[in-house]
Amino acid sequence: MSESSAGELERLRALEERHRALFANMGAGFVLYELILDGTQRAVDARLLEANPAFERLLEVEPGSLVGCSMRQVIPHFSEEWLRFIERVAFTGEPAARVDHVPERDRYFDVRAYCPRRGHAAVQIYDVTEQQHARRHVTEHDKRMEALVSSAMDAIVSLDEAQRVVLFNPAAEKMFRCEASAAIGCDFG
Repeated sequence: MSESSAGELERLRALEERHRALFANMGAGFVLYELILDGTQRAVDARLLEANPAFERLLEVEPGSLVGCSMRQVIPHFSEEWLRFIERVAFTGEPAARVDHVPERDRYFDVRAYCPRRGHAAVQIYDVTEQQHARRHVTEHDKRMEALVSSAMDAIVSLDEAQRVVLFNPAAEKMFRCEASAAIGCDFG
């Protein structure tokens, strides 16, 4: 082996080691699926070819126990919709994303998939449960505040930094004899 070939081989080994370390330590769950097809070339399941430790933790399984298993065996709350999602990505080559809710565990997952080669789907899964709960809390809070402001007997007007009207409740409409739709966005003064 020539010196340049040995140097190139060493460079490739170092690159592979960095990629393996990244795969093992990334925070997102990662899994590589190979579709299992029926006689009509429709996916009936998917085989797990690789899974990182973060994915194993999401499923609460023993490290190294997933490779070679089918998706139906591994995912306790498996759905046909999930399989069709993976199938679309693996056959169209178009990346896709979605947020899934697993009601049995009350967990939300941001799922992003791409096709590394035909018939395969690489999937990254992020647990976004806390963000979803926070978003729901903010939405509920906003609805309560809107109901309070709308039903208040006193005029409530809110301004932005430039002194433009951003909120004008029904009591303000009566007091100023002006509809909110006309007042919002106008300079207050």
